[in-house]
Amino acid sequence: MKVLITGFEPFMNLKRNPSLEVLPLLQEEAKFLQVKTLVLPVVFDQVFESVKEAIDLFQPDAILHLGLAENRSKISLERVAINLKDARAKDNQGNQPIDEPILKGKKNAYFSSLPLRAMEAALKAEGIPVEISNSAGTYVCNNIMYHTLAYLEDMRLDVQAGFVHLPLMKEQAEDHPSAMELDKIKEAILRLLLVLEQKS
Repeated sequence: MKVLITGFEPFMNLKRNPSLEVLPLLQEEAKFLQVKTLVLPVVFDQVFESVKEAIDLFQPDAILHLGLAENRSKISLERVAINLKDARAKDNQGNQPIDEPILKGKKNAYFSSLPLRAMEAALKAEGIPVEISNSAGTYVCNNIMYHTLAYLEDMRLDVQAGFVHLPLMKEQAEDHPSAMELDKIKEAILRLLLVLEQKS
């Protein structure tokens, strides 16, 4: 099974991003899968370029986008992406779209095609804080989830895809009450990948 896993560069006032730092750990330890990882720019109009290329060339069976939500206390499995760019802060190139569609004339929303309930159950069984979230926000994380699901539908590709938000790392915010150790984040994502393999 081939899985494309993406993470983001640091953004806003944050110097580190767990979705970036976990990628090499997953590449090393997810030996049960053929894994390709990508680091994405936190830039609205550029974020999908390398993902589209990877879908076309790598032809993954599943796509797992990872991103940071510093206000979340759990691993958040996103259920839906909406066709909206509405940035509370500028992206890494200074863009701050407000009330703009991601893709004009396309669907209002796309739902994750990942096995969310099975993923939730797998993490709960390991005592890892997890939730199914009904809002991926309106920033670049939602943007890449929406772009990906729209493209897969347009190309009629049978690929499971979705987005997972991660909390802050202990290594970057030791005193933050909901921060999670990077090793625990890695173990959580490995569990999600095992579910994908079992459900394939």
